[in-house]
Amino acid sequence: MKNRNSIGPKVKTRLRLRKIVLYTTGVAIISAIVWKFIIGTAVTIGNPGNVMGMFTPSNGPQVTGYSWMKTITINSSQVMDTVDLIDFPLLISFTENDLRSTANGGSVASDFGYDIVFSGANEAQLDHQIESYNPVTGEYVAWVRLPILYHDVDTELNISCGNSSVTADQSTENVWSSSHEAVWHMCDDPSVSELNDAAGTFNGQANGNMTSSDLVDGKIGSAIDFDGTNDFFAIEDKNYSSSGAINELTVSGWVNTSFSTNSWTGNWALLDFDRSEYFNFFIHGQGKVSFCTRGAVAGIHDFHSGQSGQVNDGNWHYVVGTISPTKKQIYIDGVLVNTINNPHNGSDLGTGATRYGFIGDGSEASGFNGNRNNIYYKGKIDELRFLNVQLSAGWIATEFNNQSSPESFYSLGDPYNLPIELIAFNAELKGKEVFVDWSTASQRDNDYFTIERSIDGTEFDIVGEVDGAGNSTEILKYEFVDTDPLEGFSYYRLRQTDFNGETEAFAPVSINYIIPVDRVSIETVYPNPFTNMFTVDFSMSTSSEVEIMMTNSNGMQVFSDAVVAEEGQNKYVFYSDSDLKTGMYFLNIIQNGEILASTKVMKR
Repeated sequence: MKNRNSIGPKVKTRLRLRKIVLYTTGVAIISAIVWKFIIGTAVTIGNPGNVMGMFTPSNGPQVTGYSWMKTITINSSQVMDTVDLIDFPLLISFTENDLRSTANGGSVASDFGYDIVFSGANEAQLDHQIESYNPVTGEYVAWVRLPILYHDVDTELNISCGNSSVTADQSTENVWSSSHEAVWHMCDDPSVSELNDAAGTFNGQANGNMTSSDLVDGKIGSAIDFDGTNDFFAIEDKNYSSSGAINELTVSGWVNTSFSTNSWTGNWALLDFDRSEYFNFFIHGQGKVSFCTRGAVAGIHDFHSGQSGQVNDGNWHYVVGTISPTKKQIYIDGVLVNTINNPHNGSDLGTGATRYGFIGDGSEASGFNGNRNNIYYKGKIDELRFLNVQLSAGWIATEFNNQSSPESFYSLGDPYNLPIELIAFNAELKGKEVFVDWSTASQRDNDYFTIERSIDGTEFDIVGEVDGAGNSTEILKYEFVDTDPLEGFSYYRLRQTDFNGETEAFAPVSINYIIPVDRVSIETVYPNPFTNMFTVDFSMSTSSEVEIMMTNSNGMQVFSDAVVAEEGQNKYVFYSDSDLKTGMYFLNIIQNGEILASTKVMKR
């Protein structure tokens, strides 16, 4: 029995990337990209046949506290474009014994798979969305947003699990870029749930005689089976109502049908916003693929492609229709089967009539779930989506490779049971020292820890070393004191080293150290009393940042200014506006909330 998980709130995460390509030992810098060389078999710069690149998100939550990890390597020969693909939604689908829940002998702490996460080279977490998880068998289906999928070198990412502190679903709609108008996994029971839009907005309302039995095994997880009599979904909250509303469009999905008729209009529709007003994407009655569109000018363009019987043979097929003002195309199973240029004399789609959409029937609807053609689709649909861009042939072929055969698209490395399970890592400023502490839930072959410090969060130096416990399943606590911290902001990071020399670094924390002043004295304030300005001369034993603050006789702050004072004599000029009332005030020099010196001043 598969556990279905709802889609969590959409969280936007911006990622910057760098490309690391591994060849042989030595380092060279080419066009601001770091190229690292490793010794390999018959691998040269001119023919990088067995190289790989791991994308590196620069921010996002760190993947820490996980006890199990594997590397996923995407075979670059499966990427069919001539350019790298940005924000590619990668299908992850496999059954893995280690991905069973701990109660079933696996490594996943959550019975819902919530602690299965993905990361790049710096262990920054990637956006992912769970479609299904079976804790008994370890069957797992999810989508991961790859910030970049390389076309010329293998791409690597990590999958991790085994974190008992994760109790909430980490799925996010952000897997789907803003180009995705809607993504329907077709994995919702139509008798108890709406058809959820995984991209977040346009759910579908079930109609007809749809029951739980219509949720069937699909190409990817589950699919919906339409009876061809009265089954359909009315799409909520999505309509077109302006002339030329659609500039570019891609509609895609997996279909499985054996319906056949001589009428090309006999099996509408996969997705329809009215052929006569906007578009209709459907399976031709003779087993071709049809993409009919209406331009703002030049009327309706009916477009049918493929061979008769090609997609109504009772097997799963990936069908795609794309259009822009200059080109309209149909793909079947990743292959471009037909193109026509300027289908509407270069115009965008749409007459301006209001039309709502349907899955499984044709639209004539000027309101939600309104008039329809009553021509019903008979067959199964899986992973239906549409985008507001025209996807490239290379992107579509790559999607087909990934979704038709995930086991060929990527490979899983050997499991790597992480040497330590880190519970917490903290740094705290106490006086002139920084106290670093951390705790672990378990350790495996752990030789020692190093504490590293950085001024910029990028380049780290070792400031201390603490022995590890080797092997332990108990909670252990550690502490290190930096007696000579850096002035200003700095970063502290923990690194662990195995007995075999392998290391793992964890996310850094920051400290802001302001050198405390030993002595400060206010020497004179003049003129005092003052009318609208005065000058204060003061001396300090140490250069440091301090706060000049003035309070009234009731202790209420009326002025504050942060200044960097030098060792020795200093001068500060205060100017008041007309709002400062006549009376007595206290002038204070403060650091870290402590008053170092104070004197009285009078306002005339």
